[in-house]
Amino acid sequence: MNLAPYLESGMLALYVLDSLPNDEKLNIERAVKNHPELLQKISEIEMTFESYSDLDADSPRPVLRGRIIDNIVNLQKEQVMNVNDLPIITAYSSYKNWLNFAKDLEMELPVAGKAIHVLREDEDVLQMVVTTTSGVKEESHPDVLESMLILEGECKFTVAGNKRIMKLGDFIDIPMNRVHDLELISPSLTVILQKIKV
Repeated sequence: MNLAPYLESGMLALYVLDSLPNDEKLNIERAVKNHPELLQKISEIEMTFESYSDLDADSPRPVLRGRIIDNIVNLQKEQVMNVNDLPIITAYSSYKNWLNFAKDLEMELPVAGKAIHVLREDEDVLQMVVTTTSGVKEESHPDVLESMLILEGECKFTVAGNKRIMKLGDFIDIPMNRVHDLELISPSLTVILQKIKV
């Protein structure tokens, strides 16, 4: 059994914090029975957390603790890339994981210089892979937080008059009600585009 996903992903720390879904907890508990080195690693993590708790410091506010755990869980989801439980893209997202995931997707036929594959669409989140050869004209959004992660290509992105050259692996959050546009530098651009309703 390959233990690297357990040892390198932060999953064991989440297990110790009791912040994993039940099915993942059970997977770890099964793996521990056959691999005592995992139990040793869990004990080390517990001792580390205990030593931190002994420090004379305030614990993080519940909101901050929640955000930290959300980020850890989100990065963990990126290791797996389950189409039914995709993570939210953030400044910490790995473009390599998203690029590997997107390369096997069937894109819609291009319309007006854009090919799209919707990854997730529910009442809160719209996520899609977009390949464009035409850029994006000025737009703004009053009710969504828009984010973009570059998978291929290069562009000049302008938000509220501030220009930024973006290339492979770059991420941007676009504030609500800010006029923005995208001008291609390379012949085409492939991105993960995400819109979160507020």
